[in-house]
Amino acid sequence: INAEYMGPFSNVMPTFRRFVEIGRVALIGYGPDVGKLAVIVEIVDQNRALVDNPLGGVHRHVINFKWLRFTDFVVPIAHGCRAKALKAAIVSSGALDKFASTCWAKKLEARNTKAALSDFARFRAMICHKQNEYKKKVTLAKLKSTTARKTAVAKVANYKPKAAPAKAPAKASAKAAKKK
Repeated sequence: INAEYMGPFSNVMPTFRRFVEIGRVALIGYGPDVGKLAVIVEIVDQNRALVDNPLGGVHRHVINFKWLRFTDFVVPIAHGCRAKALKAAIVSSGALDKFASTCWAKKLEARNTKAALSDFARFRAMICHKQNEYKKKVTLAKLKSTTARKTAVAKVANYKPKAAPAKAPAKASAKAAKKK
């Protein structure tokens, strides 16, 4: 961002950084290529861009911006570069590997793995989950009982008998006698 253009706001960091630009890596969120990564090769108009990813199985086509989820990664390419140059730029920048190490990619991978489970695999996962929860419950009960014992022992060790209550003053006993 040009600091001179921003004027008095030149020291303020912009809150949005995932702009539509040539080389921006995006996740396709809708359509036949959903879940695949693509790189913006050319901007067609305000609503559409030409995307491609020869490594990820996305053929070169025009796609609406609303179908794209922009990532933080940008591949350094020229406007409308060909597939061979794009492939070399993707490999040299390592953008796909960087994306694979993000929490976003790991969450998508976990979601896809869970969706691909068979009925028996889901059953085994349920049994493992129940066993783990039972182990946690038993361990927590043991910890609670040992801490309860420790506090009881500490109370006994720190026990100090209370002092006997002082006798009431003579005036109070005289008033009680008059009432009778």
